[in-house]
Amino acid sequence: RLVGANAPDDPAPAPPPPEGGRVDLAPCAADACDDSLALAAAIEGAPEGPVMLVLGAGAWHLRTPLLIRRDGVALVGEGDPILHWIPSVPAEGAITFAGAGPVGASLAVPTVTAGQRTFVVDAPEDWRPGFVRIDADDFGPIPAPCVNGRDVERFNRHIGQLARVEAITPVDGGVEVTVDRGLWLDVPAEANPRLQAMTLLTGARVQGLWLEADCPEADADLRFAAAACRTPDVLVDDGVRLLATVGARIVDVRARHFGRFSIRVDGSLETFVDGGGMDHPSDFGDGGRGYGVHAIRATRTRVRGYRVEHARHGVVVDFGSAESQVIDCDLRDMNQALVDVHGEASRDTLVRGCTLAGGPTGVIVGGGGADVHCNDGPRHHVLFNDIRDTALGGVVAFKEARHVFVIGNTFGPALNHVNVALGSGDIVVHRNRFAGSRSAPVLVVSGAVASGPVQVTDNIFDDACDAARAVVTAFDPEVTLDGNVYCP
Repeated sequence: RLVGANAPDDPAPAPPPPEGGRVDLAPCAADACDDSLALAAAIEGAPEGPVMLVLGAGAWHLRTPLLIRRDGVALVGEGDPILHWIPSVPAEGAITFAGAGPVGASLAVPTVTAGQRTFVVDAPEDWRPGFVRIDADDFGPIPAPCVNGRDVERFNRHIGQLARVEAITPVDGGVEVTVDRGLWLDVPAEANPRLQAMTLLTGARVQGLWLEADCPEADADLRFAAAACRTPDVLVDDGVRLLATVGARIVDVRARHFGRFSIRVDGSLETFVDGGGMDHPSDFGDGGRGYGVHAIRATRTRVRGYRVEHARHGVVVDFGSAESQVIDCDLRDMNQALVDVHGEASRDTLVRGCTLAGGPTGVIVGGGGADVHCNDGPRHHVLFNDIRDTALGGVVAFKEARHVFVIGNTFGPALNHVNVALGSGDIVVHRNRFAGSRSAPVLVVSGAVASGPVQVTDNIFDDACDAARAVVTAFDPEVTLDGNVYCP
């Protein structure tokens, strides 16, 4: 179900803007200027159709949020411009692309079967949305490890998969809607499954920019403590925000010192983040702080070649996000998981070809925290990564995570390389190479909540000379060992 899981292709490059669609701009020379106003005026004054604002070299000062609601807007840097975010009013981020989002009332559908792509809804024949969101209310049992969690995060409450509409055909009682991707979960009728028409902003592009929030104090070696920023508002701000967009491209965009997310992908479809990265956020705390890329209820997000150093999380897949890919990234030195598949109905994730080094965990699936982020969706793939120097575990399947595939990875120093706990199961650990564990390379703990089954097959254990040393279990979980090589 993943987009380009074997060899992801780049989307077609954005066409050049038509004659008159390119606007070359230079920053204001005075420190007191607000270049956000000039950018907004240039977008407003550009002719209809795609417009490319070319930001020239120098120091730009963004003092008010730049909100873009127009299709086909590209912000492109030439000469390595630096955009300083110095908010003069409370704001949630420096640059926001926002579509209109939901349109009209949602339309009920019967029970959804996993993979279903065709729905009959009671709508007039002229109902012709280009995009829909498949929604549902809370449903599903509360996993045992989540009983004491925050109520809003114990159920599948974040179902909201976006899809393109391929066809609409009149039928008795309404119209038959065919979408390009099914929702790969069963949704019972009592969860009120429904289709919501969506208007998504198209053609958003940010390329070749360096965004820096006004908090030079974050460069100090505070070891993951919040900085005392001279502009405190940046502690709760994002760099680039994508809200209800489709096909957005973030290319070679670097960010520093933002307290929350450097790139936020929220309720958006088919987003591509290529190259660039972030380092030294101004905060590392709870509630979504200090993240590189955060996908929130997003569908088909690909993050490729992104570099994060010294943060809370490099990439977070959260709140019902589906078909997310983290490919060829370099993520290092964090106080929490380098890749966090947070739980809360996220599903169908690929982490492949990355270097993950320096943090408590390399990839956590199923949710972190003591009592929050539960009820993760199925099918998460951790393939061909270099995972090392993780204090607790290279890959952790936690809080009833299901269908996690750990294949072809190279694991370096860690307490455990693969840790399966708290009811997680249907785990495949295959053709990995393990070295440098301070405890068991593979640890499976059942306890009061049964874990398993777990298949550990055809792996190489450099430092463990027998199966009992390589795979340690507690409370008799179901584990299969086959074809492994010990102390080669």
